[in-house]
Formats: sequence, C-alpha cells, structure tokens
Amino acid sequence: MSPWAPARACRAPLCPNRVPSTVKGGYCPVHSKQKGAAAAAYNREKRVPHDPRNTARWQRWRAQILRERPVCERCNDALSTTVHHQGGGGTDPALCFDLSRLVALCSSCHAKAEAEERKSV
Repeated sequence: MSPWAPARACRAPLCPNRVPSTVKGGYCPVHSKQKGAAAAAYNREKRVPHDPRNTARWQRWRAQILRERPVCERCNDALSTTVHHQGGGGTDPALCFDLSRLVALCSSCHAKAEAEERKSV
C-alpha cells in the first residue's frame, strides 16, 4: 500500500482510532498489543508441551521412512508423503518411535486413515 494512502479505521470492532496505511495488521497501538497477547495465550493453550514430532530426531526418522518406503503402503499407487502412527500415539514419546506402528502413506490415504481412527474412538 502506498505511504500516501489515507489512514484507515482500526480493525478492532468499535474502535474509533485511525491507523496509518503503513502499519501492518491494521490495528491501532492499543489493539495490536491486545491481539498479540491473545495470540500468545492461545498458542500456549494449544501447544503440546513435549511433542516428539517437533524434534530433529523425528524429522530424521520421518525422512528415513519415506526414503525406504517411497510408495503408499495402503493403495500401492501414489508416492508416500506422510508417516502415519497406526492407532494414534504420535504425541506419546514411548509410541512415537515404534517402527512397527509407523506406515508411509500418500496424503489421501492418510486422510482416510485419520478419519477411520476418529470414527473408532
């Protein structure tokens, strides 16, 4: 947006403040702080504290499995893009690295497997 563009209204509902067009996000200084604090609180609540899938170890395992099993193990037709934890347990460190529970799937088969597991629970 042009720096010469007129100021616009703050994106917060019912806020009377005007925001220069060069401000990213479109919130006035008062609401940009509130928005940032709310987003940080939301992220803290939703984050799994020690999710093993966020580690370098898991990324190495995932890459190795996809190299060793390049074709989807369910349809045997498409390239595998996802490593699926059969029976869940992807966030449990004890189950996350159990090779007997890991299956290389294409994205469509992975979506089907996830849906089937959600139905069975």
